[in-house]
Amino acid sequence: MIGVIMAGGCSSRMGSEKLLLQYRKPVVLHVADALCDSGLCSGIVAVTSPNAPETAKLLAGNSIRTVPSAGRGYAEDLGRMLITFSDDILVVPGDLPLLDGALIRDVASLYDSGNAWTSVVVTCKFAHSKNMSGEFVTTCGGAECYYTGVSLVDSSAIDGMGPIPEVCRILDDERLAFNMNTPREYALLLSRLT
Repeated sequence: MIGVIMAGGCSSRMGSEKLLLQYRKPVVLHVADALCDSGLCSGIVAVTSPNAPETAKLLAGNSIRTVPSAGRGYAEDLGRMLITFSDDILVVPGDLPLLDGALIRDVASLYDSGNAWTSVVVTCKFAHSKNMSGEFVTTCGGAECYYTGVSLVDSSAIDGMGPIPEVCRILDDERLAFNMNTPREYALLLSRLT
């Protein structure tokens, strides 16, 4: 399985490259360490863009292979990258600072190679109970859920930019629900250090 870190966002709400913000170390390196620590990834690739040049430099400087994208958006950048692979792919956003190897193994256990695309979601009820929210909502198992940005993909089943059948799997875990998109969320993250 290849671990793919989405690390090319423009961070417009944060005012700077959010993946470089410190939580003991830059947030994006927590994500890279989680993939390494899982013991499941035969390689790690970070999708970068002109929107985050310092993030790309940091990743390359830490021996993480980077693949440049146009920086037009999460879905488009990911889709263009996936068609270059023919492996099982675990996609994670670079702004999930609480990920760890154990959680990555739990996520990977949800993978069914019979499904081209599996999106890992958290229920809105769970996220709200943790004082968190998300941006994109779907329904899974009769519950309203937030996308986490974490996906398990059979890239050999992707032959272009057309629609891909998706299944969703619920994994209510704070480490997945905590997506750092705003200064308030970064402050919540820093409060964990005290």
